[in-house]
Amino acid sequence: MSQNKSLKRILVVDDQPENIHILIENLESQYEILFATNGEKALDIVFSPNRPDLILLDVIMPGMSGYEVCAILKERDRSRDIPVIFITAQGQETDETTGFRLGAVDYIIKPFRLPIVEARIKAVLRLEEEMENRKILACKLEDLNKNLEERIKEKTAELEQAHENLKANEKKFRSIFENAIEGIFQSSPDGRLLNTNASMARILGYSSPHDLIATTRDAALLYANPEERNVFRRLLETRGEISGFETQFKKLNGETIWVMLSAKVIRGENGNNDGSYYQGFLVDITEKKRASELELANVRLRELDELKSVLMSTASHDLRSPMTAIMGYSSLMEIDFQKYFEPLTTDNPTLAEQSDKILDRLRVIQKEGDRLIRLVNNFLDLTKFESGCLEWNDKLIYVIDIIEHAVKVIKGQQSKKKKLDITVEYSPGIPSIYCDPDRLMQVIMNLLSNAVKFSQSGSVRITAGTCQNNNIEIRIIDTGPGIPEAERENIFKKFYQIRGDKFPADSIPKGSGLGLAICKQIVNHYEGKIWVESEIDCGSTFISQLPVGKSS
Repeated sequence: MSQNKSLKRILVVDDQPENIHILIENLESQYEILFATNGEKALDIVFSPNRPDLILLDVIMPGMSGYEVCAILKERDRSRDIPVIFITAQGQETDETTGFRLGAVDYIIKPFRLPIVEARIKAVLRLEEEMENRKILACKLEDLNKNLEERIKEKTAELEQAHENLKANEKKFRSIFENAIEGIFQSSPDGRLLNTNASMARILGYSSPHDLIATTRDAALLYANPEERNVFRRLLETRGEISGFETQFKKLNGETIWVMLSAKVIRGENGNNDGSYYQGFLVDITEKKRASELELANVRLRELDELKSVLMSTASHDLRSPMTAIMGYSSLMEIDFQKYFEPLTTDNPTLAEQSDKILDRLRVIQKEGDRLIRLVNNFLDLTKFESGCLEWNDKLIYVIDIIEHAVKVIKGQQSKKKKLDITVEYSPGIPSIYCDPDRLMQVIMNLLSNAVKFSQSGSVRITAGTCQNNNIEIRIIDTGPGIPEAERENIFKKFYQIRGDKFPADSIPKGSGLGLAICKQIVNHYEGKIWVESEIDCGSTFISQLPVGKSS
Protein backbone atom coordinates (compact mmCIF):
# COMPACT_ATOMS: atom_id res chain seq x y z
CA MET A 1 0.00 0.00 0.00
CA SER A 2 1.23 3.49 -0.83
CA GLN A 3 2.20 5.74 2.05
CA ASN A 4 2.51 8.95 0.01
CA LYS A 5 1.20 11.70 2.24
CA SER A 6 0.07 13.77 -0.75
CA LEU A 7 -2.43 11.09 -1.82
CA LYS A 8 -6.00 10.96 -0.56
CA ARG A 9 -6.54 8.15 1.95
CA ILE A 10 -9.31 5.60 1.28
CA LEU A 11 -10.50 2.98 3.80
CA VAL A 12 -11.96 -0.19 2.21
CA VAL A 13 -14.19 -2.19 4.59
CA ASP A 14 -15.26 -5.61 3.23
CA ASP A 15 -15.35 -9.12 4.70
CA GLN A 16 -14.33 -10.58 1.32
CA PRO A 17 -10.49 -10.40 0.93
CA GLU A 18 -10.73 -10.84 -2.84
CA ASN A 19 -12.80 -7.60 -3.10
CA ILE A 20 -10.23 -5.75 -0.97
CA HIS A 21 -7.40 -7.14 -3.11
CA ILE A 22 -9.06 -5.99 -6.36
CA LEU A 23 -9.65 -2.49 -5.02
CA ILE A 24 -6.10 -2.15 -3.62
CA GLU A 25 -4.53 -3.41 -6.83
CA ASN A 26 -6.45 -0.91 -8.97
CA LEU A 27 -6.55 2.12 -6.69
CA GLU A 28 -3.22 2.17 -4.86
CA SER A 29 -1.49 4.10 -7.68
CA GLN A 30 -3.90 7.01 -7.11
CA TYR A 31 -4.74 6.79 -3.41
CA GLU A 32 -3.34 5.63 -0.11
CA ILE A 33 -5.41 2.50 0.67
CA LEU A 34 -6.33 1.26 4.15
CA PHE A 35 -8.51 -1.83 4.67
CA ALA A 36 -10.51 -3.63 7.30
CA THR A 37 -12.47 -6.89 7.17
CA ASN A 38 -15.08 -5.96 9.78
CA GLY A 39 -16.80 -2.96 11.35
CA GLU A 40 -14.82 -2.97 14.62
CA LYS A 41 -11.45 -2.76 12.85
CA ALA A 42 -12.80 -0.08 10.56
CA LEU A 43 -13.75 2.12 13.53
CA ASP A 44 -10.31 1.62 15.08
CA ILE A 45 -8.67 2.89 11.87
CA VAL A 46 -11.05 5.85 11.55
CA PHE A 47 -10.31 7.04 15.07
CA SER A 48 -6.55 6.46 14.74
CA PRO A 49 -4.14 9.14 13.44
CA ASN A 50 -4.63 7.66 9.94
CA ARG A 51 -8.06 9.25 9.48
CA PRO A 52 -9.34 8.37 5.94
CA ASP A 53 -10.69 10.89 3.42
CA LEU A 54 -13.28 8.41 2.06
CA ILE A 55 -14.75 5.08 3.19
CA LEU A 56 -15.92 2.27 0.88
CA LEU A 57 -18.19 0.33 3.27
CA ASP A 58 -19.74 -3.10 2.67
CA VAL A 59 -23.37 -3.28 3.86
CA ILE A 60 -23.58 -6.93 4.86
CA MET A 61 -20.74 -8.11 7.15
CA PRO A 62 -20.55 -10.56 10.07
CA GLY A 63 -20.88 -8.87 13.42
CA MET A 64 -21.43 -5.14 12.93
CA SER A 65 -23.24 -4.25 9.65
CA GLY A 66 -22.26 -1.40 7.38
CA TYR A 67 -25.34 0.55 8.49
CA GLU A 68 -24.28 0.28 12.15
CA VAL A 69 -20.77 1.42 11.33
CA CYS A 70 -22.11 4.37 9.33
CA ALA A 71 -24.45 5.36 12.17
CA ILE A 72 -21.51 5.47 14.62
CA LEU A 73 -19.38 7.45 12.18
CA LYS A 74 -22.06 10.09 11.75
CA GLU A 75 -22.55 10.43 15.53
CA ARG A 76 -18.90 11.34 16.20
CA ASP A 77 -17.50 14.79 15.50
CA ARG A 78 -14.19 13.36 14.26
CA SER A 79 -15.78 11.14 11.62
CA ARG A 80 -19.06 12.91 10.83
CA ASP A 81 -17.71 14.65 7.69
CA ILE A 82 -16.03 11.58 6.14
CA PRO A 83 -18.01 10.61 3.00
CA VAL A 84 -19.25 7.00 2.96
CA ILE A 85 -20.00 4.99 -0.19
CA PHE A 86 -21.89 1.76 0.51
CA ILE A 87 -20.91 -1.41 -1.37
CA THR A 88 -23.71 -3.93 -1.78
CA ALA A 89 -24.29 -7.14 -3.76
CA GLN A 90 -26.98 -7.36 -6.44
CA GLY A 91 -30.06 -9.19 -5.17
CA GLN A 92 -29.53 -8.27 -1.51
CA GLU A 93 -32.51 -6.60 0.10
CA THR A 94 -30.67 -3.46 1.03
CA ASP A 95 -32.60 -0.40 1.93
CA GLU A 96 -30.96 2.49 0.09
CA THR A 97 -33.24 4.95 1.84
CA THR A 98 -31.84 3.83 5.18
CA GLY A 99 -28.29 4.25 3.92
CA PHE A 100 -28.84 7.75 2.60
CA ARG A 101 -30.70 8.72 5.78
CA LEU A 102 -27.70 7.60 7.79
CA GLY A 103 -25.47 9.89 5.76
CA ALA A 104 -24.07 7.82 2.87
CA VAL A 105 -23.31 9.73 -0.31
CA ASP A 106 -23.53 6.90 -2.88
CA TYR A 107 -24.02 3.17 -3.53
CA ILE A 108 -21.81 0.81 -5.60
CA ILE A 109 -23.28 -2.54 -6.68
CA LYS A 110 -21.17 -5.74 -6.53
CA PRO A 111 -19.76 -7.17 -8.71
CA PHE A 112 -18.46 -3.68 -9.39
CA ARG A 113 -16.94 -2.28 -12.54
CA LEU A 114 -13.63 -0.59 -11.69
CA PRO A 115 -14.04 2.40 -14.05
CA ILE A 116 -17.36 3.14 -12.35
CA VAL A 117 -15.80 2.78 -8.90
CA GLU A 118 -12.93 5.11 -9.82
CA ALA A 119 -15.29 7.67 -11.35
CA ARG A 120 -17.54 7.72 -8.27
CA ILE A 121 -14.60 7.98 -5.87
CA LYS A 122 -13.21 10.92 -7.83
CA ALA A 123 -16.62 12.57 -7.99
CA VAL A 124 -17.18 12.25 -4.22
CA LEU A 125 -13.68 13.49 -3.34
CA ARG A 126 -14.01 16.36 -5.77
CA LEU A 127 -17.40 17.23 -4.29
CA GLU A 128 -15.99 17.12 -0.75
CA GLU A 129 -13.18 19.42 -1.75
CA GLU A 130 -15.61 21.79 -3.44
CA MET A 131 -17.90 21.76 -0.40
CA GLU A 132 -14.99 22.56 1.88
CA ASN A 133 -13.99 25.47 -0.36
CA ARG A 134 -17.57 26.69 -0.39
CA LYS A 135 -17.75 26.55 3.39
CA ILE A 136 -14.66 28.73 3.59
CA LEU A 137 -16.08 31.16 1.03
CA ALA A 138 -19.47 31.17 2.79
CA CYS A 139 -17.79 32.09 6.08
CA LYS A 140 -15.89 34.87 4.40
CA LEU A 141 -19.05 36.11 2.65
CA GLU A 142 -20.97 36.03 5.93
CA ASP A 143 -18.29 38.12 7.56
CA LEU A 144 -18.34 40.56 4.66
CA ASN A 145 -22.14 40.87 4.80
CA LYS A 146 -22.08 41.45 8.55
CA ASN A 147 -19.54 44.20 8.18
CA LEU A 148 -20.92 45.85 5.03
CA GLU A 149 -23.18 48.37 6.77
CA GLU A 150 -20.50 49.27 9.27
CA ARG A 151 -17.98 49.63 6.47
CA ILE A 152 -20.16 52.19 4.68
CA LYS A 153 -20.52 54.23 7.87
CA GLU A 154 -16.83 53.91 8.59
CA LYS A 155 -15.89 54.99 5.07
CA THR A 156 -18.04 58.13 5.31
CA ALA A 157 -16.42 59.03 8.62
CA GLU A 158 -12.98 58.22 7.23
CA LEU A 159 -13.60 60.48 4.22
CA GLU A 160 -14.39 63.40 6.52
CA GLN A 161 -11.38 62.64 8.69
CA ALA A 162 -9.21 62.30 5.61
CA HIS A 163 -10.06 65.87 4.57
CA GLU A 164 -9.28 67.27 8.02
CA ASN A 165 -5.95 65.43 8.13
CA LEU A 166 -5.27 65.19 4.39
CA LYS A 167 -1.48 65.18 4.46
CA ALA A 168 -1.17 62.93 7.52
CA ASN A 169 -3.75 60.37 6.32
CA GLU A 170 -3.31 60.51 2.54
CA LYS A 171 -2.14 56.90 2.28
CA LYS A 172 -5.12 55.62 4.29
CA PHE A 173 -7.58 57.74 2.28
CA ARG A 174 -6.15 56.51 -1.02
CA SER A 175 -6.62 52.87 0.00
CA ILE A 176 -10.26 53.43 0.91
CA PHE A 177 -10.82 55.53 -2.20
CA GLU A 178 -9.46 52.93 -4.58
CA ASN A 179 -10.95 49.80 -2.98
CA ALA A 180 -14.48 50.99 -2.20
CA ILE A 181 -17.31 49.17 -3.98
CA GLU A 182 -19.29 52.42 -4.19
CA GLY A 183 -18.49 55.11 -6.70
CA ILE A 184 -16.60 57.97 -4.96
CA PHE A 185 -16.19 61.36 -6.60
CA GLN A 186 -15.02 64.90 -6.12
CA SER A 187 -16.44 67.63 -8.34
CA SER A 188 -16.33 71.41 -8.54
CA PRO A 189 -19.51 73.46 -8.02
CA ASP A 190 -19.54 74.30 -11.74
CA GLY A 191 -19.66 70.60 -12.70
CA ARG A 192 -16.07 69.58 -13.41
CA LEU A 193 -15.11 66.11 -12.21
CA LEU A 194 -11.95 66.47 -10.15
CA ASN A 195 -11.46 62.88 -9.11
CA THR A 196 -13.31 59.53 -9.14
CA ASN A 197 -12.46 56.01 -8.10
CA ALA A 198 -12.47 52.87 -10.25
CA SER A 199 -15.92 51.78 -9.04
CA MET A 200 -17.45 55.07 -10.22
CA ALA A 201 -15.94 54.53 -13.67
CA ARG A 202 -17.09 50.91 -13.76
CA ILE A 203 -20.67 51.76 -12.75
CA LEU A 204 -20.90 54.32 -15.56
CA GLY A 205 -19.34 52.02 -18.15
CA TYR A 206 -15.86 53.60 -18.44
CA SER A 207 -12.64 51.62 -18.49
CA SER A 208 -10.86 53.87 -15.97
CA PRO A 209 -11.33 57.01 -13.83
CA HIS A 210 -9.07 58.87 -16.27
CA ASP A 211 -11.40 58.11 -19.21
CA LEU A 212 -14.44 59.18 -17.19
CA ILE A 213 -12.89 62.51 -16.15
CA ALA A 214 -11.45 63.23 -19.62
CA THR A 215 -14.76 62.50 -21.36
CA THR A 216 -17.03 64.35 -18.91
CA ARG A 217 -16.54 68.10 -19.23
CA ASP A 218 -19.70 68.80 -17.22
CA ALA A 219 -21.20 66.50 -14.58
CA ALA A 220 -24.67 67.59 -15.74
CA LEU A 221 -24.08 65.51 -18.90
CA LEU A 222 -24.05 62.36 -16.76
CA TYR A 223 -27.65 63.00 -15.72
CA ALA A 224 -30.46 61.66 -17.90
CA ASN A 225 -32.13 65.00 -17.20
CA PRO A 226 -29.41 67.68 -16.84
CA GLU A 227 -31.79 69.85 -14.79
CA GLU A 228 -31.50 67.27 -12.00
CA ARG A 229 -27.88 68.37 -11.55
CA ASN A 230 -29.10 71.91 -10.77
CA VAL A 231 -31.61 70.55 -8.24
CA PHE A 232 -28.88 68.45 -6.60
CA ARG A 233 -26.51 71.45 -6.47
CA ARG A 234 -29.12 73.81 -4.95
CA LEU A 235 -29.97 71.29 -2.22
CA LEU A 236 -26.29 70.69 -1.50
CA GLU A 237 -25.44 74.39 -1.29
CA THR A 238 -28.47 75.05 0.94
CA ARG A 239 -27.98 72.17 3.36
CA GLY A 240 -24.23 71.65 3.17
CA GLU A 241 -24.73 67.92 2.68
CA ILE A 242 -27.31 65.61 1.13
CA SER A 243 -28.01 61.89 1.52
CA GLY A 244 -30.07 59.49 -0.57
CA PHE A 245 -30.66 61.73 -3.61
CA GLU A 246 -32.13 59.43 -6.29
CA THR A 247 -31.81 60.28 -9.96
CA GLN A 248 -31.01 58.71 -13.34
CA PHE A 249 -27.57 58.70 -14.95
CA LYS A 250 -26.52 57.86 -18.51
CA LYS A 251 -23.77 55.30 -18.99
CA LEU A 252 -21.16 55.57 -21.73
CA ASN A 253 -23.20 53.24 -23.99
CA GLY A 254 -26.33 55.38 -23.57
CA GLU A 255 -28.03 53.02 -21.12
CA THR A 256 -29.96 54.76 -18.34
CA ILE A 257 -29.49 53.60 -14.74
CA TRP A 258 -30.86 54.66 -11.36
CA VAL A 259 -28.30 55.91 -8.84
CA MET A 260 -28.37 57.23 -5.28
CA LEU A 261 -26.07 60.15 -4.49
CA SER A 262 -24.82 61.25 -1.09
CA ALA A 263 -22.39 64.18 -0.80
CA LYS A 264 -21.30 67.16 1.23
CA VAL A 265 -19.69 70.51 0.50
CA ILE A 266 -16.02 70.73 1.43
CA ARG A 267 -15.26 74.41 2.09
CA GLY A 268 -11.98 76.17 1.45
CA GLU A 269 -9.33 76.63 4.13
CA ASN A 270 -10.94 79.82 5.43
CA GLY A 271 -14.42 78.31 5.47
CA ASN A 272 -15.51 80.30 2.43
CA ASN A 273 -16.41 79.18 -1.10
CA ASP A 274 -12.94 79.79 -2.48
CA GLY A 275 -11.54 76.38 -3.38
CA SER A 276 -14.63 74.53 -2.18
CA TYR A 277 -15.75 71.31 -3.89
CA TYR A 278 -18.28 68.50 -3.55
CA GLN A 279 -17.28 65.11 -2.21
CA GLY A 280 -19.51 62.07 -2.01
CA PHE A 281 -20.39 58.61 -3.25
CA LEU A 282 -22.73 57.02 -5.78
CA VAL A 283 -24.58 53.67 -5.56
CA ASP A 284 -26.25 51.88 -8.47
CA ILE A 285 -29.85 51.15 -7.36
CA THR A 286 -31.25 50.14 -10.77
CA GLU A 287 -32.24 46.62 -9.72
CA LYS A 288 -33.87 47.88 -6.54
CA LYS A 289 -35.88 50.42 -8.56
CA ARG A 290 -36.95 47.83 -11.11
CA ALA A 291 -38.12 45.49 -8.36
CA SER A 292 -40.13 48.31 -6.78
CA GLU A 293 -41.66 49.34 -10.10
CA LEU A 294 -42.51 45.72 -10.91
CA GLU A 295 -44.26 45.32 -7.57
CA LEU A 296 -46.30 48.47 -8.17
CA ALA A 297 -47.19 47.23 -11.66
CA ASN A 298 -48.28 43.87 -10.24
CA VAL A 299 -50.49 45.58 -7.66
CA ARG A 300 -52.06 47.69 -10.39
CA LEU A 301 -52.60 44.63 -12.60
CA ARG A 302 -54.30 42.81 -9.73
CA GLU A 303 -56.56 45.82 -9.16
CA LEU A 304 -57.44 45.98 -12.86
CA ASP A 305 -58.09 42.23 -12.95
CA GLU A 306 -60.44 42.50 -9.96
CA LEU A 307 -62.21 45.46 -11.56
CA LYS A 308 -62.55 43.57 -14.82
CA SER A 309 -64.02 40.56 -12.98
CA VAL A 310 -66.57 42.80 -11.25
CA LEU A 311 -67.53 44.42 -14.57
CA MET A 312 -67.81 41.02 -16.27
CA SER A 313 -70.00 39.65 -13.51
CA THR A 314 -72.25 42.71 -13.44
CA ALA A 315 -72.59 42.87 -17.22
CA SER A 316 -73.28 39.14 -17.47
CA HIS A 317 -76.04 39.29 -14.85
CA ASP A 318 -77.58 42.34 -16.53
CA LEU A 319 -77.53 40.62 -19.95
CA ARG A 320 -79.04 37.35 -18.79
CA SER A 321 -82.56 38.69 -17.96
CA PRO A 322 -83.23 40.48 -21.29
CA MET A 323 -81.70 37.58 -23.24
CA THR A 324 -84.05 35.15 -21.52
CA ALA A 325 -87.00 37.30 -22.61
CA ILE A 326 -85.67 37.60 -26.18
CA MET A 327 -85.19 33.83 -26.47
CA GLY A 328 -88.59 33.09 -25.00
CA TYR A 329 -90.51 35.51 -27.21
CA SER A 330 -88.63 34.47 -30.37
CA SER A 331 -89.63 30.84 -29.69
CA LEU A 332 -93.25 31.88 -29.14
CA MET A 333 -93.17 33.93 -32.35
CA GLU A 334 -91.94 30.89 -34.31
CA ILE A 335 -94.65 28.66 -32.81
CA ASP A 336 -97.43 31.23 -33.47
CA PHE A 337 -96.14 31.94 -36.97
CA GLN A 338 -96.14 28.24 -37.90
CA LYS A 339 -99.58 27.73 -36.32
CA TYR A 340 -101.48 30.75 -37.66
CA PHE A 341 -99.64 32.11 -40.71
CA GLU A 342 -97.98 29.18 -42.47
CA PRO A 343 -101.35 27.57 -43.37
CA LEU A 344 -102.21 30.78 -45.28
CA THR A 345 -99.21 30.30 -47.61
CA THR A 346 -100.35 26.95 -49.05
CA ASP A 347 -101.71 28.38 -52.29
CA ASN A 348 -99.50 31.46 -52.48
CA PRO A 349 -95.85 30.76 -53.57
CA THR A 350 -94.75 34.34 -52.98
CA LEU A 351 -96.15 34.36 -49.47
CA ALA A 352 -94.63 30.92 -48.83
CA GLU A 353 -91.19 32.22 -49.85
CA GLN A 354 -91.54 35.20 -47.49
CA SER A 355 -92.74 32.85 -44.76
CA ASP A 356 -89.57 30.73 -45.08
CA LYS A 357 -87.39 33.86 -44.91
CA ILE A 358 -89.15 35.03 -41.73
CA LEU A 359 -88.69 31.61 -40.10
CA ASP A 360 -85.01 31.55 -41.10
CA ARG A 361 -84.50 34.97 -39.52
CA LEU A 362 -86.25 33.89 -36.33
CA ARG A 363 -83.95 30.85 -36.15
CA VAL A 364 -80.90 33.09 -36.65
CA ILE A 365 -82.13 35.17 -33.69
CA GLN A 366 -82.49 32.00 -31.61
CA LYS A 367 -79.10 30.61 -32.68
CA GLU A 368 -77.26 33.85 -31.93
CA GLY A 369 -79.22 34.24 -28.72
CA ASP A 370 -78.10 30.77 -27.64
CA ARG A 371 -74.51 31.74 -28.43
CA LEU A 372 -74.82 34.96 -26.43
CA ILE A 373 -76.30 33.09 -23.45
CA ARG A 374 -73.39 30.61 -23.58
CA LEU A 375 -71.00 33.57 -23.64
CA VAL A 376 -72.76 35.14 -20.63
CA ASN A 377 -72.63 31.81 -18.78
CA ASN A 378 -68.91 31.51 -19.55
CA PHE A 379 -68.33 34.98 -18.14
CA LEU A 380 -70.24 34.10 -14.99
CA ASP A 381 -68.44 30.75 -14.58
CA LEU A 382 -65.07 32.41 -14.98
CA THR A 383 -65.79 35.07 -12.37
CA LYS A 384 -67.03 32.36 -9.98
CA PHE A 385 -63.88 30.33 -10.58
CA GLU A 386 -61.65 33.29 -9.82
CA SER A 387 -63.62 34.34 -6.74
CA GLY A 388 -63.87 30.77 -5.42
CA CYS A 389 -67.69 30.94 -5.33
CA LEU A 390 -68.46 28.17 -7.84
CA GLU A 391 -70.48 25.27 -6.41
CA TRP A 392 -69.26 21.74 -7.16
CA ASN A 393 -71.83 18.93 -7.10
CA ASP A 394 -69.47 15.95 -7.14
CA LYS A 395 -70.81 12.44 -7.49
CA LEU A 396 -69.68 9.07 -8.86
CA ILE A 397 -70.25 9.12 -12.65
CA TYR A 398 -69.40 7.01 -15.69
CA VAL A 399 -67.31 9.05 -18.11
CA ILE A 400 -68.55 7.26 -21.24
CA ASP A 401 -72.14 8.35 -20.52
CA ILE A 402 -71.02 11.99 -20.44
CA ILE A 403 -68.99 11.62 -23.67
CA GLU A 404 -71.82 9.92 -25.60
CA HIS A 405 -74.33 12.54 -24.50
CA ALA A 406 -71.98 15.35 -25.57
CA VAL A 407 -71.49 13.70 -28.98
CA LYS A 408 -75.27 13.50 -29.49
CA VAL A 409 -75.64 17.19 -28.68
CA ILE A 410 -72.77 18.19 -31.01
CA LYS A 411 -74.12 16.04 -33.86
CA GLY A 412 -77.50 17.70 -33.44
CA GLN A 413 -75.92 21.15 -33.63
CA GLN A 414 -73.63 20.33 -36.57
CA SER A 415 -74.28 22.17 -39.82
CA LYS A 416 -75.68 19.98 -42.61
CA LYS A 417 -73.17 21.58 -44.98
CA LYS A 418 -70.19 20.27 -42.96
CA LYS A 419 -69.48 16.58 -43.59
CA LEU A 420 -67.61 15.42 -40.49
CA ASP A 421 -67.38 11.88 -39.18
CA ILE A 422 -67.60 12.00 -35.34
CA THR A 423 -66.63 8.73 -33.65
CA VAL A 424 -66.09 7.51 -30.08
CA GLU A 425 -63.58 4.84 -29.02
CA TYR A 426 -62.99 3.71 -25.47
CA SER A 427 -61.17 0.95 -23.66
CA PRO A 428 -63.17 -1.62 -21.67
CA GLY A 429 -63.14 -1.47 -17.90
CA ILE A 430 -62.90 2.31 -17.52
CA PRO A 431 -63.63 3.03 -13.83
CA SER A 432 -66.12 5.59 -12.60
CA ILE A 433 -64.86 8.99 -11.54
CA TYR A 434 -65.87 11.26 -8.69
CA CYS A 435 -66.63 14.72 -10.06
CA ASP A 436 -69.35 17.19 -11.06
CA PRO A 437 -71.06 15.75 -14.21
CA ASP A 438 -72.09 19.22 -15.44
CA ARG A 439 -68.51 20.50 -15.23
CA LEU A 440 -67.12 17.41 -16.99
CA MET A 441 -69.78 17.87 -19.68
CA GLN A 442 -68.69 21.51 -19.97
CA VAL A 443 -65.07 20.43 -20.60
CA ILE A 444 -65.98 17.82 -23.22
CA MET A 445 -68.51 20.08 -24.96
CA ASN A 446 -66.01 22.95 -25.19
CA LEU A 447 -63.26 20.73 -26.59
CA LEU A 448 -65.60 18.87 -28.93
CA SER A 449 -67.28 22.01 -30.30
CA ASN A 450 -63.84 23.54 -30.96
CA ALA A 451 -62.77 20.40 -32.82
CA VAL A 452 -65.91 20.52 -35.00
CA LYS A 453 -65.61 24.28 -35.53
CA PHE A 454 -62.02 24.15 -36.77
CA SER A 455 -62.34 20.94 -38.85
CA GLN A 456 -63.84 21.86 -42.19
CA SER A 457 -63.71 18.25 -43.38
CA GLY A 458 -62.36 14.88 -42.29
CA SER A 459 -63.19 13.55 -38.84
CA VAL A 460 -63.32 14.20 -35.12
CA ARG A 461 -62.41 11.24 -32.92
CA ILE A 462 -62.92 10.91 -29.15
CA THR A 463 -61.01 8.21 -27.24
CA ALA A 464 -61.18 7.36 -23.55
CA GLY A 465 -59.16 4.98 -21.42
CA THR A 466 -56.90 4.69 -18.40
CA CYS A 467 -53.28 5.81 -18.36
CA GLN A 468 -50.41 5.91 -15.86
CA ASN A 469 -51.29 6.32 -12.18
CA ASN A 470 -54.73 4.91 -13.01
CA ASN A 471 -55.89 8.30 -14.33
CA ILE A 472 -58.68 8.54 -16.89
CA GLU A 473 -57.44 10.04 -20.16
CA ILE A 474 -59.77 11.61 -22.73
CA ARG A 475 -58.39 12.55 -26.15
CA ILE A 476 -60.27 14.66 -28.73
CA ILE A 477 -58.55 14.41 -32.12
CA ASP A 478 -59.48 16.66 -35.03
CA THR A 479 -58.34 17.16 -38.64
CA GLY A 480 -58.20 20.96 -38.43
CA PRO A 481 -55.37 23.31 -39.47
CA GLY A 482 -53.25 22.58 -36.38
CA ILE A 483 -51.92 25.02 -33.80
CA PRO A 484 -48.49 26.71 -34.06
CA GLU A 485 -46.11 25.67 -31.29
CA ALA A 486 -45.79 29.26 -30.04
CA GLU A 487 -49.57 29.42 -29.48
CA ARG A 488 -50.09 26.14 -27.61
CA GLU A 489 -49.59 27.49 -24.08
CA ASN A 490 -51.43 30.76 -24.79
CA ILE A 491 -54.68 29.14 -25.96
CA PHE A 492 -55.51 28.22 -22.35
CA LYS A 493 -55.33 31.87 -21.26
CA LYS A 494 -58.45 34.03 -20.85
CA PHE A 495 -59.68 35.84 -23.98
CA TYR A 496 -56.83 34.53 -26.12
CA GLN A 497 -57.62 34.13 -29.83
CA ILE A 498 -55.26 32.47 -32.32
CA ARG A 499 -54.21 34.78 -35.13
CA GLY A 500 -52.62 33.96 -38.49
CA ASP A 501 -53.22 32.78 -42.04
CA LYS A 502 -54.58 29.44 -40.82
CA PHE A 503 -57.32 31.20 -38.81
CA PRO A 504 -58.87 33.97 -40.97
CA ALA A 505 -61.44 35.96 -39.00
CA ASP A 506 -64.15 35.65 -41.65
CA SER A 507 -63.92 31.84 -42.14
CA ILE A 508 -64.28 30.58 -38.55
CA PRO A 509 -66.93 31.69 -36.04
CA LYS A 510 -65.31 33.92 -33.47
CA GLY A 511 -65.56 32.75 -29.87
CA SER A 512 -65.04 34.55 -26.58
CA GLY A 513 -61.64 33.04 -25.85
CA LEU A 514 -62.99 31.67 -22.55
CA GLY A 515 -63.80 28.04 -23.36
CA LEU A 516 -60.31 26.57 -23.00
CA ALA A 517 -59.57 28.78 -19.98
CA ILE A 518 -62.66 27.33 -18.26
CA CYS A 519 -61.62 23.78 -19.26
CA LYS A 520 -58.23 24.31 -17.64
CA GLN A 521 -59.83 25.74 -14.46
CA ILE A 522 -62.12 22.69 -14.14
CA VAL A 523 -59.37 20.13 -14.81
CA ASN A 524 -57.00 21.90 -12.41
CA HIS A 525 -59.70 21.89 -9.73
CA TYR A 526 -59.64 18.09 -9.81
CA GLU A 527 -55.81 18.10 -9.82
CA GLY A 528 -55.74 16.79 -13.37
CA LYS A 529 -53.85 17.88 -16.48
CA ILE A 530 -54.89 19.30 -19.86
CA TRP A 531 -52.68 20.07 -22.83
CA VAL A 532 -52.61 20.01 -26.63
CA GLU A 533 -50.45 18.19 -29.14
CA SER A 534 -50.64 19.52 -32.68
CA GLU A 535 -49.05 19.48 -36.11
CA ILE A 536 -49.67 22.20 -38.69
CA ASP A 537 -52.03 21.05 -41.51
CA CYS A 538 -52.53 17.68 -39.76
CA GLY A 539 -54.82 18.55 -36.86
CA SER A 540 -54.73 18.76 -33.09
CA THR A 541 -55.22 16.42 -30.13
CA PHE A 542 -56.52 17.85 -26.84
CA ILE A 543 -55.67 15.55 -23.93
CA SER A 544 -57.33 15.66 -20.50
CA GLN A 545 -56.27 13.47 -17.58
CA LEU A 546 -58.36 13.21 -14.40
CA PRO A 547 -57.57 11.16 -11.27
CA VAL A 548 -59.99 8.37 -10.45
CA GLY A 549 -61.94 8.70 -7.19
CA LYS A 550 -60.58 12.20 -6.41
CA SER A 551 -63.05 13.99 -4.17
CA SER A 552 -62.85 17.79 -4.20
